[in-house]
Formats: sequence, structure tokens, C-alpha cells
Amino acid sequence: MLTKIENEKINANELKIIQAINGKKFNEISMHMQKILLTMFGNIDSNDEQSTEIVMGFKKPDIQVKYKNVTKYISIKGGNNENVHKEEVKTFVLFLRNLGVSIKTQQTILYYHYSDRTMDGSGKIRYTFSEMMKILGKRIKEANEELNNSKFIIENSVTRALFDGVIQPIVKADYIYHGDEKAGILCSREEILNYINKNAYYAETRLHIGPLVFFPHGRYPGLKPLNEIQKKRREKVGLKWLNFRHDLIMATKKKSPVKGN
Repeated sequence: MLTKIENEKINANELKIIQAINGKKFNEISMHMQKILLTMFGNIDSNDEQSTEIVMGFKKPDIQVKYKNVTKYISIKGGNNENVHKEEVKTFVLFLRNLGVSIKTQQTILYYHYSDRTMDGSGKIRYTFSEMMKILGKRIKEANEELNNSKFIIENSVTRALFDGVIQPIVKADYIYHGDEKAGILCSREEILNYINKNAYYAETRLHIGPLVFFPHGRYPGLKPLNEIQKKRREKVGLKWLNFRHDLIMATKKKSPVKGN
């Protein structure tokens, strides 16, 4: 039986993945899911069952898979979704401050985020993305140089965005799985961190940390007054990983997603 999901709003893709594994003997699972489980757990007896459930609360992993006394936590991604993280912009800036990011770059992030020439969203005019790129062009270039010349900052930011999340103490993700119950890419924390440490991220002109590109969750350019929902969205910073699926394939050194029956 599925556990701990009756009262949860479950993503349809996550539910299908759970149903493909949960409570089934290993030899009853598709070849694709067998390969995924073997990657995580090593040898599995053909008559053994695995249990799968939703991870409760606001955490990075979406599901957990248990085999014997071992539990693996997985963050599920699918389709063309490249949005890998969202949190309050001020908590993310504080996180970067603790990594040693300069005051000037912290300020640039806030100016870029609120897009109204203030660091708190109190400005009367909210500018478009292209307008802010012109207004902050020099500062963004300087911020990108600082943020992307440090493997320490990139690695810790990617770890927070993909695996650890914001809330402490937390359950952390061991793997990213991009796909569905039929085909997908399983990529471990170690594989992703090794991959980003082998790459340079200087070509991107937008504000970014390694592969993670900043975007306000709600810029709302113009003079129109905002409602309460829009005001809350204004406080959220999002991080996109462009070409995310491609990079996962490269990180796992696979030319194509794992496929099975």
C-alpha cells in the first residue's frame, strides 16, 4: 500500500513513479525501474519488495525509496521544467553573505530582483528585464565575476538549490530524477557537483551563479498596484538551470536517458 499520501496533493508524475515501484517484488518492476533501483541500492534479491512514499513537508526530496534498512531520497523533475529552486530573496542573500559574497554583490542581487531601483521593493516604477539589464549592466557583470570565480560559492549554491533546501534540520535529497515511470535520468549529488566543478560559467550575461540563473518570481513591470498574492510573489527569488536535462545526461556520462520495458 502507498503510505503517507492520502492527505497530500501529489504530483501525477510522482504518483506514477511510486505506483511503478511500491510494494512490488523486484522481478515485477519494469526494466527501467530495475536499473534505477540497482543504481541506488546495488544488488537486490529478485523476490524482495521496495516501499516508496511521499516525503512530508517542505523539503527538497519528493519521494523516498526504502530497501531493507536503506532509504534513498529523490527529488523528481520532469518535462522541460528548468525551475530548480525558489525561496525568499532575503534569506538567499543572507545565505550568500555567509558564503563570503561581498556587500556590493548582495545589493546588486536585490536591485536586480525588485527591479525598481530599490533593495526592498518600495520603488514606484517596476522596470522590465531588458530595462534592468541596461540600468545594472556594469554591476551585473561585476557580480557575475565574483559569483562565478568561486567554486565554493557555486557548489554551495547548487547544493542548496537541488539537494538541501532552506529549512533546517531537513531531509536532504540524494538523487535528482528527471523523467517519469517509463524513462528518465538518475543523477546523484556527487555526479552533479563533479560536473559543475569541471565547467566554467562565464558566458552567461544574466545574473547567475554557475548554471543557476536568477529570476524574480514576480517582477510585474509597470505602475499597476499589486494584490496581496502578487506582493508575496515579489519576495520570492527563483533559480533556473538552463539546459538542465542535457546537463544531467552529461553529468551521468549517458548519451540518452535510461529506458526499459
